[in-house]
Amino acid sequence: AADMVLGTTDKIITLDPAGIYDLGSSSVGYEVYPLLLRSNYGKAEVENSLATDAKFTKPNEYTVKIKKGIKFANGHKLDSSDVKFSVDRIRNINDPNGPINLLERLDKITTPDDYTVVFKLNLPNDQTFPSVLGTMAGFIVDSEVFPADKILADDKIVSSQPFAGQYVIKGYKKNSLVTYAPNPDYQGLLGKARNNGISVKYYTDESNLKLAIGGGSIDIAYRSLSANNLDDLRKNKEVKVLVGKGYEMRYMVFNFDTQPFGKTTKNADPTK
Repeated sequence: AADMVLGTTDKIITLDPAGIYDLGSSSVGYEVYPLLLRSNYGKAEVENSLATDAKFTKPNEYTVKIKKGIKFANGHKLDSSDVKFSVDRIRNINDPNGPINLLERLDKITTPDDYTVVFKLNLPNDQTFPSVLGTMAGFIVDSEVFPADKILADDKIVSSQPFAGQYVIKGYKKNSLVTYAPNPDYQGLLGKARNNGISVKYYTDESNLKLAIGGGSIDIAYRSLSANNLDDLRKNKEVKVLVGKGYEMRYMVFNFDTQPFGKTTKNADPTK
């Protein structure tokens, strides 16, 4: 059984990194796919994860050395060819839901050997590029499992176990339940998982999520509860509301060209 059960109203669009840009899908991706560089919790700067060394070797050339002996959960070897394959297929597939816009400044990738990847950039000294490798555009997939030219179905991904992140997916029912188990062979920045597994339950709306956390059927509720629901939960002695820094904004937008106060619709018929 999982150590923790998390509830969310996020939705998964796909488990295939070539189609991942949304929060719901990427939150799964960050658990199961490895990265050359990534941020540690509470920090913004990227650090070496599967990389042993990463630096600009020329103004428009970023070279990364990869740890040796890395394997996907299915036993397949992970080397520089998988890194090149992963990024190239994002560009080849060019999925409208995918992270291709993060790779706009990349010209091409070469692999001088099994453990060296050279990213040739369109701009010299692009200091944002290392951070790009720490996003979903940098998720490394198994070239023996994923097709180069199309998105792979979620169930096929799960059954093929092409995972080398901190966790692997053991059970999957799309937008209903995902069960994670620690990856005993994880070699990245975060270190081995300090639990026996986590389950994530997906809820259709926040009222169901609020009931689940209030009633104790889940341990953590994250994304998303309204301010009103959070206030209600603060009154529940069984629930602890933790507050921290966020990475989202909520804002109101006014269109001054529409009713009731619009300048160009002053004499318009409000019934139309």
